[in-house]
Amino acid sequence: QYHGQRWLALRKINKQGEVSNVAALPISYGNRFSLAVDQQDNVYWVNNAGDGIYKRAPGGEFALFVPFDNAIKVLSGNIGTRDYISTAALAIDRQGALYFEDVGHHVIFKVAQNGDVSHFAGTVLQSGDKDGAPGIGSLPSSDYFPLMIDANDNLYTGGQDAIRRIDTAGVISTPQLGWSSPVLSTFAIGNGVVYGFTAQAVIQTPLP
Repeated sequence: QYHGQRWLALRKINKQGEVSNVAALPISYGNRFSLAVDQQDNVYWVNNAGDGIYKRAPGGEFALFVPFDNAIKVLSGNIGTRDYISTAALAIDRQGALYFEDVGHHVIFKVAQNGDVSHFAGTVLQSGDKDGAPGIGSLPSSDYFPLMIDANDNLYTGGQDAIRRIDTAGVISTPQLGWSSPVLSTFAIGNGVVYGFTAQAVIQTPLP
């Protein structure tokens, strides 16, 4: 298991609980970041004030893998697009594709293993709760919720009042969960269960 010590080092925790520094993190000044690790033990790192997504191969150092300029170019045909990307959430599917959510443009990008970037889900510059395919469905205007992935490679994101599912074709839906309307600060998914974190408690319900 890996842990990022903000602005300093990537740290690895082994099964015995021993902690070691394995690499220096790229220099950045944001206050939110995310790590993701693929099946080959490549580590991906992003910071909300950075210039892109960085990748570290086993035994190596971090190097820029996806410049955010490449993501901006994907959206360049849309009126009103910004000249920066706002993200601090990563996920990797079983085939090794990387996903990241841009809360400024309200879309999710997909990154192939060769680094090619494509618009995967959501409608550019349209926030909301509409279900549907890319260009139709909309994602919430929320403050850096995590991007989770299940055993079937469905993605999950959300806001304080709802969790959204994005299937492997980029179609957004809103699963009906077995809790009412808690105000979530964040959430996690594991072993077919959704865990919601509120100000008072951690709640859970089966993933439909």
